[in-house]
Amino acid sequence: MLYLLVAICFLMWIVLLSLTIKNDQKMTEELKTINAAISQRIDQDQKMTEELKTINALSHRINQVSSTLAKAKLLSQDVSACGALVSCPAGYKPTGCTCGMCCSSWDIRTNSTCHCQCGGIDWTATCCCKIGLE
Repeated sequence: MLYLLVAICFLMWIVLLSLTIKNDQKMTEELKTINAAISQRIDQDQKMTEELKTINALSHRINQVSSTLAKAKLLSQDVSACGALVSCPAGYKPTGCTCGMCCSSWDIRTNSTCHCQCGGIDWTATCCCKIGLE
């Protein structure tokens, strides 16, 4: 009878052990799934952190540009000369030409000189502009 009780206890121990092993396997699979999800979330968070750093750097640069643009203003000078050519001072660009003798045919040469194309022009004028900072 004692052997029978020992055998029953041994069988119960084996059943409990197999249930424990199955439960451990199930928990191991669940932990692997959770670990994969956490790893994926960490990767997403790292990407978002890098994107935020880029956004912050761009925002800083935009603020710098905005600050500079706030100081910008349009500077202009009227320039005239006898003859068919008039040149703007260094750094200035002509915005258009005005020609004497009712001439309406003109062009801008080398980005800085107005040229009236009619013959015998007595005067030429232009408004020269540039963007300056305060």
